[in-house]
Amino acid sequence: MNFISAAIASMACLFVFTSCQDTDIDGIVPVDHSARSVPDLTNGQNNIYPDQKLLFGKSNQQWSTEWWKTIMSYDCVHNPLNQQSLSVTVNQASPVVFLSGMPSGISERTIEVTRDKALFVPIINVLKEYPSTNTDQNPRPGQTVEQFLKAEAAKYVNLATNMKVVLDRDVIKITAKDRVATDMFYFKRNKDLAGCVGQAVTGQLQVGVSDGYWIVIDHLSPGRHTLHTHAEILATGIVPDVYYNIIVR
Repeated sequence: MNFISAAIASMACLFVFTSCQDTDIDGIVPVDHSARSVPDLTNGQNNIYPDQKLLFGKSNQQWSTEWWKTIMSYDCVHNPLNQQSLSVTVNQASPVVFLSGMPSGISERTIEVTRDKALFVPIINVLKEYPSTNTDQNPRPGQTVEQFLKAEAAKYVNLATNMKVVLDRDVIKITAKDRVATDMFYFKRNKDLAGCVGQAVTGQLQVGVSDGYWIVIDHLSPGRHTLHTHAEILATGIVPDVYYNIIVR
């Protein structure tokens, strides 16, 4: 799977929140996204892929796992998380195109795709991994590694607020149904990431869990489109704000 440089990720240090964030978020009240007063998408194109359906034979949990594996394969120079502005034409066989961008702050992406591609877009997400360079991050007695990672990832995503997604001036309603939490999976970081992540990177297999909010945009009509995504986890200073210019052929 290839990455097109576009984006939203809740990654202020984030190839891994675990070792980047020292903020104590225990006791902070999580945000309830079970209902929002934001109107539904009204552009009549039905571009937002239903979360309950398989996308080209895979669930959103599986696609988010592939998203992380892909982004971890890039070196520091070519990783889209390290680039504020990018322009890319996508020429790939895969029917699903991954979007990614800067960890926090404003990013802008211009991408060109064909109409048969689906766009897999993180609104805000996190990866928790084990083992971590933070020696305080360990499972409690009787707790499995997977249970520990899921709890740690959920603790951050529960604080996500002010999530906004606008496609061609139409506001997309974001609810709890858009949240995707994975089971534990194996991944490998590019060894070069040691130069920009600020932690030990061995290039060996590690285990991780992802949690976050995603949307899938499928079969946009030919022409020019705009997509704006925004989210906040103020307790940790994460505020990704991404503008996409999408050209569909």
